[in-house]
Amino acid sequence: MIEGLGRGRLVRERHHTEGDGALLVVVDSGGPYHARSLVDETVLVALEHYGMPYRLLDLARERPTAANLASCAALVLAQDGLGDRLTQAETRLVAEAVSGGVGLVNFDWDLRRYDGALRQIWGFERVERLPIASDLFFVPECNHPLTWLQPAPVFHRARRMVTGLVVEGWRADVEPLVEMVLGKDQLIYIRHLVPGNAYEPKHYPVVFAGRWGQGRAVQWTVNSRLWRAGALGHLGGLDDIFWRSIVWVARKPFVANMLPPFVTMSFDDCSGRQDFRYLEVCAAHGYRPLASLFIDDIRERHLPLLREKVQAGQILVNTHAISYYDLQLYDFGVGEHTPSGLRERFARDDAFYQRLGAPCARTLRDHWGEVGVAALPFLKDRGRVYINTPTLVGEHKADQFIPPYGEGYWPFNSTLCFYDVLPDDNDFRIFGAFYERQLADFLTGTTRLLQESPVNDVSKAADKAAFQIRHGLSNAFYADLVTHEHKFSVLRLEEWDQILGRAEQLTSRFEKIYALHDDIARYVADKDQTWLARAARAGSGVGCALRGRAAALRLSVFNDVEGGLERSYVNVPAFEGESLVEV
Repeated sequence: MIEGLGRGRLVRERHHTEGDGALLVVVDSGGPYHARSLVDETVLVALEHYGMPYRLLDLARERPTAANLASCAALVLAQDGLGDRLTQAETRLVAEAVSGGVGLVNFDWDLRRYDGALRQIWGFERVERLPIASDLFFVPECNHPLTWLQPAPVFHRARRMVTGLVVEGWRADVEPLVEMVLGKDQLIYIRHLVPGNAYEPKHYPVVFAGRWGQGRAVQWTVNSRLWRAGALGHLGGLDDIFWRSIVWVARKPFVANMLPPFVTMSFDDCSGRQDFRYLEVCAAHGYRPLASLFIDDIRERHLPLLREKVQAGQILVNTHAISYYDLQLYDFGVGEHTPSGLRERFARDDAFYQRLGAPCARTLRDHWGEVGVAALPFLKDRGRVYINTPTLVGEHKADQFIPPYGEGYWPFNSTLCFYDVLPDDNDFRIFGAFYERQLADFLTGTTRLLQESPVNDVSKAADKAAFQIRHGLSNAFYADLVTHEHKFSVLRLEEWDQILGRAEQLTSRFEKIYALHDDIARYVADKDQTWLARAARAGSGVGCALRGRAAALRLSVFNDVEGGLERSYVNVPAFEGESLVEV
């Protein structure tokens, strides 16, 4: 639950879940400081984002027993070096629990520290003493439930090398799913760090999935520093395998307070090209986009179509700026507007929406990413409290140092995919699902505009649209296809229709719920203020207790189906305090 502070960044408390429908996450506060703190910024923050119910088992205070291992949906070994802290008898208890049906995900890469009982779960025959290191990872296929959403075969590159272990031999029913690439560059690196290292250049598996008795188990043999932003990080391309590892091994049904797979679209710099008919093509494909307007450029002939579509719930409109070089919320490239300047601009804004006959969205997408602190009270008075821009409020764009060199937003200290309370005024929410800023517009480099492409490349544009959808949904956020209206000065409507159709084909494995930005923002805020306090198995279902407050929420319910995972939803009525839900 978030406690309002008025101003400043929020201190978020982690909430543990009671019941045997929760994960049991093993850590050791008596171990090395950096090993324990790594869990907070990699595994635990991810579980909070995914809304997965969990509680900690800290080996410094509690020991694993047959009883506490059996009373969970799955066991997550989350910290490096736990093999040194678990006794042989306790390791056998873990293996027996998995055999009895408890799922296991082991993010502790260092199998050299474990005895044979744990290795036996996957049938590993040999673990090499010398580590390897790589910055390149390969997913060869997408036939397993863990890799189902990967655009395999595909490579993912980290920002720096991370270590891993070579294992040799595993049971025939165990599947290697992700490989570390050991090529010339990586070999040069590790031979400077690990004297005597003489590994053959090739791909070495580092993620293994299999069954053991009645349970399922996944082993990662790559150092969990992989999930730090300075390496691959969350949002780096393997997150879907991370969270699907947990969902796959967990006893079913497994309930999580996860964001539904919302999909939307954003058009920036809108002045009415093709008289907004591109919005009709969007509607034909199910999209409900946000058109961010240069309000001085909108002509009378544009108003009926915009009004009709806003009133029908097919689109939202907001003020992107007064015009290209006249920002509503900031003196372009200079600083804060004066109070009189803001009053004049918001008066023009109010007059525009009165003329339009339809409301401005509550979601703000400002031009150029510059929002003044002085403008926030004017926005709040009009109910526009959702900021959908990867920005640091009150700073000139050139001075906004984004991660990994500056501060970002929760959960992953990012300005790519995030949702948070605005530090400048905690009545505002800031949220987004973007790719790197210079690549955020998926049509960039695919049209004849500015000679970016010799032709309007429909295939390339569809590939980039599909990437944006995968980027949002595979990271358990929402997906937002972002572009700029000026692309439609050269892009024909039939080409636009082909792009959206082809993108749908390329992402057919992803469930999609098309939604408006305002609805996504409200949902994200509710999700961020609620948590599962209890998840207890009851017959073939799960009894849940949700705490916090929400106007609308859907719990995700995962079940096994032949060949994969199935996700369904349970609607939760509005509540404040606690809500009991039977799944």
